[in-house]
Amino acid sequence: MAGEKKPNTKLRFQRELRGWSQKKVGLEIDTSKDMISRWETGERSPGPYYQEKLCSLFRLTAEELGFIVPSHHNHTGNSHTESSLLMPQVDIQGELPYLSQAVSQGIMTAVKELEGGINLDALRRQFIQQAFGATLGSSLLPDADIVVRLIRALKKPSSVDISLLAHLELITKNNRQRFIRSQKSVYLLQDVSKHLEIITQLLESSLPAHITSSLCNLAAETSQLIGDILFNAGNNTEAERYYDVALKASEECSHAVLQAVILGRKSFIPLYRGDAENALPLLQEARTNAAGKAADVITAWLWAVEAEVQAHLNNSDDCLHALHQSESLIERGQDGDVSYTFSDLAYAPFTQSHLLGYKGACYVRLRQPKKAQIFLNKRLSSMDEKRLHKKSITLVDLATTFAQLDEVETACTYAGQALTIIEQTGSARVFQRVLAHRHQLEQRKKTTHVKNLDAHIESILPYIQFQGAL
Repeated sequence: MAGEKKPNTKLRFQRELRGWSQKKVGLEIDTSKDMISRWETGERSPGPYYQEKLCSLFRLTAEELGFIVPSHHNHTGNSHTESSLLMPQVDIQGELPYLSQAVSQGIMTAVKELEGGINLDALRRQFIQQAFGATLGSSLLPDADIVVRLIRALKKPSSVDISLLAHLELITKNNRQRFIRSQKSVYLLQDVSKHLEIITQLLESSLPAHITSSLCNLAAETSQLIGDILFNAGNNTEAERYYDVALKASEECSHAVLQAVILGRKSFIPLYRGDAENALPLLQEARTNAAGKAADVITAWLWAVEAEVQAHLNNSDDCLHALHQSESLIERGQDGDVSYTFSDLAYAPFTQSHLLGYKGACYVRLRQPKKAQIFLNKRLSSMDEKRLHKKSITLVDLATTFAQLDEVETACTYAGQALTIIEQTGSARVFQRVLAHRHQLEQRKKTTHVKNLDAHIESILPYIQFQGAL
């Protein structure tokens, strides 16, 4: 029917694909949110001026954004479609191997190879057509797009915009999710380190304040993640160095809640060194930063960690108070600021089930094994079977309760189950807990059960030492 409104589904799809709001797009091209809405619903169509701005923002052609109908006729002579004017074709066959290398090996090598003023948008499209077939649009291949975007940013940092930042943010979040789901997080170290290198190179350039702040936030999140990986691998010195860098970056972008999370993670280093007194000030500073800003889930986690620290210090009343505070906050569940560590709702970062594990650990440290077993068994039964790292920690704590009760066979059985998981996860940190547990069995070292446990420990010790040497 003539005059019938036809929604621009392509424009809306490309906007939502990048996670942008209509308001955000409007701000980028100096128009209103309502105008973006009218263009998407088909109530109005952008004129040539705004079409050019949108094509530049999305780095797509007018046809790809639904502004012109695809032509199925051959054009001859000097006639050109709007698409060809916005995205000229150039002969860059010789440059394609370098972009292929960028996709397969990472962008850092490709940056050194790509020189001169080549048309990177045309390069991207020709590579996609050759490698994946002309029927695949660039919107389906974000990896190829981000390679070119990052190459452009590294060659000319002033071109960093919200589109590039959105890609960097997506990679940063994805790295955190990979860490949460990974059985051997140390294997992520190379990828995450390269990502931090890219962010660092961008920060070394002169950029607008709001871009610098966003990059500092990503640098803080990524540095903390490297610290977490190194901590799990048993490398306290390097983990602490990255946590300190993360704290500095989070200060630069004034992200107090992220600082709180980093301080909470850093507190595990003195705690595992047997220096609980030096862990306490870090946690208290973290709670100060989180106060009035952080989501309850973060403050609840900080209280739970503090409870375990107080248990190590044999401060029973303070430990129980901290556990009560944590439980109250979980039940309240008030929203607030979070960091990427606590933003993956598919893997709830701190729940009543997690708190059961902390309660059990606290009663282990307070040498109340019967109470500890109640909470630790509940934790095991409510735990996601995929969370092998967490399961191994709970098994070691259960083993310790039976060692405290002088039930050597059961203690060694649970410790052996934890070691079997450690063979899969390679966690030097949990292995350290097993060794502490084994120390409690020293008086029973001549028994068959302890000898078998020693043999199991010895069989995986070289591998764990390798991880810790990173």
